Amino acid sequence: MSEPEHGAVSERERGRFVVLEGNDGCGKSTQAGRLVRRLETAGLSVVATFEPGATEVGATLRRVLLGGELSVVPRAEALLMAADRAQHVSEVIEPALARGSWVVSDRFVGSSLAYQGRARGLGVDEVAALNRFATRTPRTELATVAYGEYDPMTGAFVYACAGHPPPVACIDGRAIVLQDGRSPLLAAGYDGPREEATCFLPPHATLLLYTDGLIERRDEPFQRGVDRLGAALERVGDGDPADLVDAVVEAVLGSRERTDDAALLVLRTGAPIPFAMTFGDAPEGLRPLRHRLQAWLELNGCTPDDADAVVLAVNEAAANAIEHGYRNGEGRVEVAGDLVDHELRMSVVDHGDWRPGHPDPARGRGLPLMRTLMDDVDIEPLTPGTRVILRRRVDVGEDAPAMA
Repeated sequence: MSEPEHGAVSERERGRFVVLEGNDGCGKSTQAGRLVRRLETAGLSVVATFEPGATEVGATLRRVLLGGELSVVPRAEALLMAADRAQHVSEVIEPALARGSWVVSDRFVGSSLAYQGRARGLGVDEVAALNRFATRTPRTELATVAYGEYDPMTGAFVYACAGHPPPVACIDGRAIVLQDGRSPLLAAGYDGPREEATCFLPPHATLLLYTDGLIERRDEPFQRGVDRLGAALERVGDGDPADLVDAVVEAVLGSRERTDDAALLVLRTGAPIPFAMTFGDAPEGLRPLRHRLQAWLELNGCTPDDADAVVLAVNEAAANAIEHGYRNGEGRVEVAGDLVDHELRMSVVDHGDWRPGHPDPARGRGLPLMRTLMDDVDIEPLTPGTRVILRRRVDVGEDAPAMA
């Protein structure tokens, strides 16, 4: 959030900056539009904006980034996004805030941290530092933020809080305050690393993200408000998410005078989705494949023996796809899987030209190993490429979730 120009508007009238982040198709643009209409109905001046491309310079950068005509390497992508953001802040966001308007933006720094920092592997701290440079202004105000990524395939919730109240989860009827992944407020002069943490959420768990206006009371310690929220969540955590929002707000705030804005976001986890992962033709992709597949199998209730066997067999199939399918070229490996009626079906696909095996007699044992570990292994030729299908009957717990 930015301070207005000196004398432009009073402290009470200064603008607010609201950002909606999320992956494509998650509904953030729809929610941004609803928020803009709600604020305008309340008589506020609102500027709706987006990234990338909200300025003339930004529109040119957007064509480079998303036009498909040029191949942009990840580091250049991060720099172009930061350039778009610097122009956006200077031309749109800061002037609007100085006039006392509210600014609602579809994407901001959080998208770069997720897409370039994590998905492109450039590092969250490095991308954050780049964006601090791109957006830094002399009127920057202290702010808190809670950021999280939930993976419905593995149940992993990766989160970080910069001076923000901790998320609260309800798992099997018990409230858990997620106290890790903490760092100082934004714009507080801190340039060190931002810690993150991971919590695994099983099916039918509930997660709350909220602002301090929901829990903070001037006449009591802050932690007491967090505890009150946890107790309320334990009482109503099994309810429908839409009804749960009203129930939690009523239980926590009641009839007390509301002296601060309060926001509450509720996530209810569902059954695991089918496994799907695509990675490049480098052996470095095998380690994250093993980790994600292991977590997916555990979330589906597979026994350790079954999970270990499947992970090893799929790893062998993927390693074969890298070695034989793309030995003299570049491409991708696609791994997919689902679990229906105790039968696990995995597929590993490459789109290269299959190469003969290695002449070393100690090599070439991947396929026999797969056949030992799985009940059935089929190899299907594609044009181009190969699909390996692996099947195995697995034991799952009585309360294991059904596949979504």
